[in-house]
Amino acid sequence: MDKKLNTAPFIKVQGLIENIRSGVATALQVSIDIRDGIPTLELEKAGEAMIVFVRCQNKLLVEVDLSTGQSLTIELPDLPPGQQVIRLACRIGQEHPIEAVTHLIYLRVGEIAPFIHRKMDDPVIDAVGNLLQKWELPGAVLASGPEGGEIEPQALGWCDAAAGLEMSAHHRFRAASLGKVITTASIYQLLEQGKLSLDLSVSDALDMAARHRDIFDGVRISHLLRMSCGVRVDSAVGAPSPLDPLDMSERPKLHQKTSEGWLNSVLDTATRHFDPGDKFDYHTDNYWLLGRIIERYSGQSYADYVIQNVFDPLGLTDIRMATTLPDGRHHDEVIYHEGDCPPEPPQSAMGAKGMVPAPYQRVMPIRDAMGGWLVTAEEMVKLNQHLLDLTPALISTGSLESMLARKGAAPMPTEWYYGDGLFVQNPVGQGLPPHLTWWHFGLVPGCSGLLARIKGHHIALLVNGAPVKQNIFLASLWRVILKAVGK
Repeated sequence: MDKKLNTAPFIKVQGLIENIRSGVATALQVSIDIRDGIPTLELEKAGEAMIVFVRCQNKLLVEVDLSTGQSLTIELPDLPPGQQVIRLACRIGQEHPIEAVTHLIYLRVGEIAPFIHRKMDDPVIDAVGNLLQKWELPGAVLASGPEGGEIEPQALGWCDAAAGLEMSAHHRFRAASLGKVITTASIYQLLEQGKLSLDLSVSDALDMAARHRDIFDGVRISHLLRMSCGVRVDSAVGAPSPLDPLDMSERPKLHQKTSEGWLNSVLDTATRHFDPGDKFDYHTDNYWLLGRIIERYSGQSYADYVIQNVFDPLGLTDIRMATTLPDGRHHDEVIYHEGDCPPEPPQSAMGAKGMVPAPYQRVMPIRDAMGGWLVTAEEMVKLNQHLLDLTPALISTGSLESMLARKGAAPMPTEWYYGDGLFVQNPVGQGLPPHLTWWHFGLVPGCSGLLARIKGHHIALLVNGAPVKQNIFLASLWRVILKAVGK
């Protein structure tokens, strides 16, 4: 598409977080406003005098000495475009000065290149383009192909709307929960090798300590796959502290198995909510546990197993685990646009790299088996195609039928249900009829997507934005694609 020249400038205050580090009573009141298009800080000091440092991306913008009771207005012009975090640090004391970060201010700064869909006489692409424009999302890549046929990717909109960089078909996105099908295929490979069974208890599979076994009583691998185990855990336990100054964004390392200590700390968070199989409860940490089972029964890290047994056989040699911070992103990775999403509490690195807005706060490597991969839309379609009997097949036809069968699925008041790592609709008898439909949504801050098989047609859509009304957007996306494919 042609570059849109009439970009819209914006500066938007997304939030202010106070008292990042305790132990220093700064008594500093901070507010921020936009005046004539310039972010403006209002500082008011009560109590002991201090020196205030204002930093953005480790660059010192302002250094000011505040006396007791003094108020000061500070303008912050010429901020770089994009999602910014302004840090206020205060130094107090003469002989033994103490410096502490006291406030974080989230801003979006720059110029937005609005996405204007131009009709392309393709019902699916036009439907997606119209939806992106309606929801004011920056861009997407749509890849599609028939069963066993050639895959055609199509780029729409902007890779980086603030910088005016257009999207291309080879751009990479965080797979988010689209990656659950990868974990499911890996589990079924181990089943076919006779190393696992769907009926194996999770407590035995993970060799749980006695204190965890009662909570997981009756939970089997099949319950994890179908989101019906009745137990919730928190995989973020043991993840880096928000205030850890070390390089925590890449831990755990890609080719490192999960430690027993971390596994046990996660299991210590387990809470039982219902008996296994009684309900459908979509909780993504079910798949984190499946990743640990893959490690235990393959003898490899989750990433190493998937790379060698899922990606390499299909010639997908560039898929990797997503990184956390923007300065560590892949050279072909999109910029994630937060849109109207509110800032989240800090979850990532402070230290030398500074705090970051919501799309870059999730520590991605710990999401491995839940959906931590970095992919193209074309790669996801290829993975979807090779769940069937294409050569090489990732799993057998019998395994795929088991994945998609309603048998064992938790009760749901709908015609569709959650199979193993996929939502399923229209199964009739045995086999894989042409009208059988499966799909999965993916969603992390700043990124959303869809992977589907509809009427023998495979589709992957990856979007570098996620609106606040996420569920409404995803439901709208599903409806327009179903309608477009049906034409």
